[in-house]
Amino acid sequence: MAASPASSSSSEDEFADEGWVLPEAQRLRMERGRRLLAEDERYAGSPDLQCSIDVISSSDVFGRFGDRAGGRQPTALEEQQAAVAFLHGVRANMLSFFRFATFNEWQMGSLVGMLVKNYEVSGLEVGIGTDMADMPQRYVRWDASTAAAAAELEAHQHAAGFQPLLTAAQLRQQGTLLAMQYLENCGNCMARAQAAGERYTLRPHQPWVAALAASRRLLQLLPNSAAALWRHALLLQECGAPAAEELEASEAALQQAEAERSYSLVAGIATNTVAYRLRSPGRTWQPADVEPLLAAAARALKRWRRWGSRLEVDSIAAKLAEQQQIVQHALGGAGSSRAAQPPVSRLQSSAEPTLECAFCGMQKMFLKRCAACRGPAYCSTGCQRSHWRFHRAECRQLVEQREG
Repeated sequence: MAASPASSSSSEDEFADEGWVLPEAQRLRMERGRRLLAEDERYAGSPDLQCSIDVISSSDVFGRFGDRAGGRQPTALEEQQAAVAFLHGVRANMLSFFRFATFNEWQMGSLVGMLVKNYEVSGLEVGIGTDMADMPQRYVRWDASTAAAAAELEAHQHAAGFQPLLTAAQLRQQGTLLAMQYLENCGNCMARAQAAGERYTLRPHQPWVAALAASRRLLQLLPNSAAALWRHALLLQECGAPAAEELEASEAALQQAEAERSYSLVAGIATNTVAYRLRSPGRTWQPADVEPLLAAAARALKRWRRWGSRLEVDSIAAKLAEQQQIVQHALGGAGSSRAAQPPVSRLQSSAEPTLECAFCGMQKMFLKRCAACRGPAYCSTGCQRSHWRFHRAECRQLVEQREG
């Protein structure tokens, strides 16, 4: 499936009269992010800022190829370039703090389908399916199949003049991320189903063993990535690793995030780690345990706010404010009558019960309850996963009582 660069490249003029227009807010965010990367040493080389730019840029390319008001059907190479742009953007999403924890199975399936349907040139044979009993072996086959296919796909993109380009290394990283996410999803689904009385031939620990193998592979592919280190730390939380190991992994991710200037990750990791320490059953904490983390999150928020999505920045800012209030209350308010009041997350309304996340305590109008027992509610998939090791036994009891 060969083509000359001239036959596949597309100029800006080609899209001038067509319907797609990048939303102005996103265009301004992308331009501001590029200026910060180029002109401000505090953001130089920031991976999370680069991921944010890549997501917007790739969505723009994908939108331009997908919205042809003139009615002309795109060529096969144009369809492939749109798919590459989409994959490039999703890879960036999967390495961003707010995106990778909520990556869903249907998205993963569509990506795997693209790799098979659109990239015949690569010879890529996907080894991921829906049969959980064969799942660990399928991950091994996926990882072994991507090396040559990824190199061939990169060469094809170079020859065709694709922009943006999905390199062989990035494709291998994405394949590992897909496998890891799939295994995590299976592990969580199995745990919740078993809590509801379902049984599988696959032993419960197998998905987590395979997911940890995928995570270690990701750390090999991205050895100095705060995002990869943080994914590994979250996975340790999910699969019930010792608390000391989880906190050590979180600290390593936080240190790397600060070193690489990934401010969204610094803010997210710090507040998540504080929530873990404040909410872990049977664990006592002192203000001195969390104050450095709160300070790191506050510093990172100021810099992240210059380029981040307002919704995402504000959600972490709200979580940080509540955690600071809890610590102030624990300190006795240092003479402040306001700080001496119970934290917002602990107040109860006589009109209606307070809605707060069972893990981080953040208050939201809409929370998602555990699907198995309908008990605790969560503000995000990440909080639900972090809390699962503490909720697992209670979940089964609640299901048994309900069905009793």
